[in-house]
Amino acid sequence: MPLWGTTKDENRGSGIRGRGMERSSSGLRPPAPDPRFSEENTTNHLLRGWLRFGWQLAMVALLCWLMTATEMHAQKIKRTDRTKKAPTAAKAGQAAVTDLSALSNLIRQAEQVLEADPVQTLRLVDNVLQQLGGQDPLQKTPEASRLYEDALVLKARALFLKGDMAGAQTALRQLLKFNPTFARPIPFPVGAEWVENIRAAEMGTVELSTVQSGVNVLIGGRVVATIYSEPVVLRLLPGNYEITLSKEDYIPKSIIFPLQAGEQREHPTIQLKREFFKIPFFVNHADVEVQLDDVVKGKTKPFTEIMGSLDRALRDDLLTFLEKENINPANVSFILVDKVPLTDSLSFTFSKPCVIDETRRLELDDELRRQLNENPIFPLRRRVSMVELTSTEVTITVSASLPDAEVFLDGESLGATPLEATICPGRYDLLVRHDGGRFRSRIDVREDEDLDIEVTLRPSLTFLGIFPSEFVAPEVHTEATLALTNALSGRVSYFNIEVMTLPQMFEFFRDHTMDLTGFIANLGSSPLPIDEIRKVTTTLADNLGANLFLIGFFDVQEPSSTTIRLALFSKDHPYPDLTRMDIRSPQDLSIFVNKLQSPERVADVFYEPWFGAKMVDVELNGEVVPVVLDVQSGSPARTVGLKPGDIVLQVDSRSWKTAELLKYLGQKKPFEVSRVAVRSLDGSEHSYQISVINIPVEIPLNSRDILLNAYLVKLDQLLYTDPPPELSALASFNKALIFIHVDDYPAALDILKTVTLSGTRGISQGTILYYRGLCYEKMGESASALAAYREALAFGASTIGTSEGTLVSILAKERLSAIK
Repeated sequence: MPLWGTTKDENRGSGIRGRGMERSSSGLRPPAPDPRFSEENTTNHLLRGWLRFGWQLAMVALLCWLMTATEMHAQKIKRTDRTKKAPTAAKAGQAAVTDLSALSNLIRQAEQVLEADPVQTLRLVDNVLQQLGGQDPLQKTPEASRLYEDALVLKARALFLKGDMAGAQTALRQLLKFNPTFARPIPFPVGAEWVENIRAAEMGTVELSTVQSGVNVLIGGRVVATIYSEPVVLRLLPGNYEITLSKEDYIPKSIIFPLQAGEQREHPTIQLKREFFKIPFFVNHADVEVQLDDVVKGKTKPFTEIMGSLDRALRDDLLTFLEKENINPANVSFILVDKVPLTDSLSFTFSKPCVIDETRRLELDDELRRQLNENPIFPLRRRVSMVELTSTEVTITVSASLPDAEVFLDGESLGATPLEATICPGRYDLLVRHDGGRFRSRIDVREDEDLDIEVTLRPSLTFLGIFPSEFVAPEVHTEATLALTNALSGRVSYFNIEVMTLPQMFEFFRDHTMDLTGFIANLGSSPLPIDEIRKVTTTLADNLGANLFLIGFFDVQEPSSTTIRLALFSKDHPYPDLTRMDIRSPQDLSIFVNKLQSPERVADVFYEPWFGAKMVDVELNGEVVPVVLDVQSGSPARTVGLKPGDIVLQVDSRSWKTAELLKYLGQKKPFEVSRVAVRSLDGSEHSYQISVINIPVEIPLNSRDILLNAYLVKLDQLLYTDPPPELSALASFNKALIFIHVDDYPAALDILKTVTLSGTRGISQGTILYYRGLCYEKMGESASALAAYREALAFGASTIGTSEGTLVSILAKERLSAIK
């Protein structure tokens, strides 16, 4: 069977090395007897014996070599046969490429030896022709077709050089039968002349014309011509030809032509029948998936976006259709479905989330088939082209206690709060996330029912589990993990508690190339550097979206006990809060949970109630009563007129001792009025109405009841709510104090530079200036420290700790003297 196909010059020979041809050699021949040696000469006789023995030995060696080579060749053939019996798709493709590469190498070898050894050239090209002629899959490729042509040209040239003119002409006839349109010059003296003589003397012609333009003419699978407005005349050697006419979207048509030498045939004009057509759809939604008989054909896109890419005539027809239907082009989407078969019945399905699927059936009658055969675009006057889908979307509104919180539905971001969006009915995982807190819940969204959600964002605490120890039995580890998980989840309401299982914890640290084992080991022994801890906590915060992280590990000093240590981290704090506890002790669990939970309103810690009168218990007439020793300037007591020596008879109609009275007044709300009855030194009795006020204090950082990382998170949570200026300043001030407590002076100074407190008494601006000076001094910036301490001297009534703490002016003078 001849092959048909196009080739490209660059495909001649690839860079892939092929198998070389094995060349046979003539056998070794024994040397002729030397006449100089006679039978009578004994010495010569011995020499001849030795030569004969050597020759026999050489022949045995040659025979062994031939047997070995034959066996190896047989094994190679067997391996090749096994490979051919069940090749994979990849191996088959690779073999095809390798074969073509090997044949290309043979062609190059044939060209190199053509002038010197035409016979060797003929052997090589016959090998190529034999292999290509017997491998149909290769014949259909352009590379194989080019090699076939090159081999025939080389064969004709070699026969010409040998003087076999008839053989050369036969090779050229074979070439023209393989490719009737062959027109490349043949590099030997009469090559081109012979080709043209064969064309003129022996070829017949076939004239073809078609109704459609752009129809390809194929012989043996190769395109030999294309019919446009004029007929095509094919010149062919005698023989039977199957000529195929082909065009995209049309059914191919094959015609058998028997042709004799010199015969001229003309076939009537051929009309191809359409196989496929195109149908346009307008839809009232974008991104609608269109299926044709369960096969996805694409999605609709806004018409105004793709209008410019359409054929001008089609675009004008579409715009005319929209104008007649009174449809705004900006309000519809569009798809042009191609490769639609001309069958009797078609089914189109339109689907998209949040809309009701719709199916359109299309019946093709004879008249419609006739129209589509003339014009492949489905006529727009048929109403099937406009599809209106019914939406099921509902509106969801999300508001949060913190502004600009990001809202996620099933992991996909919808935007920031306050948010209003349209979504499909269904069940979703709702996550509202903010640096200051998060909210997570499952929500059910029902059709025709809008949803309004208000969420309170709470900081997130991720319990990373208890790190196992080789000394601790697995059941003890499980017991400890369960006990702490239950304690956290059941009693902590200020934080969102999320628990990570041990495998998840190890997987997380492995994915982020962090050594959890080394990290835990250092926590239990020597402190880690600040940068190392922040590397871990920053990664945890970014990937888990949590504000606090809790890791437990067994106390290796007591391997047989159930004592564990808990390390509580926050993102910005340089060190963890370490707590040692017995996991089987309900009291230990309760103490830790209380430390974590309280205070829920961290703002309450910034203030203490201030009555302004120092009192002491004195026994008078057998009764213990509070007596005023001092009244502080600017205090509520001084404002109403209390004086030293006044005896407090009653407060709110009840007698008190000093400690009980101070506790009672401390529980009063700010500016809540109390009625106080007193007796002065002159014996007169007076009644005053006094309201207790709150004054700022510092968080008691040395208290064993305080988890600094939990306080930091609560301070951040308060600052995110945009509190009043004084409350915001106190929150930032106490945050700076926590950093000072762990010697992170740069972080503390960055905050103190932006904080301003009102007032001149107690915790006030003088306190801020003193702590600025302390940070500068610890950082080695003496000039800045001196300037800050000097400024602090101007605030004579400012104190450290509480309103009755050490005066800032005294502390500043000491530091000035020390630095100088």
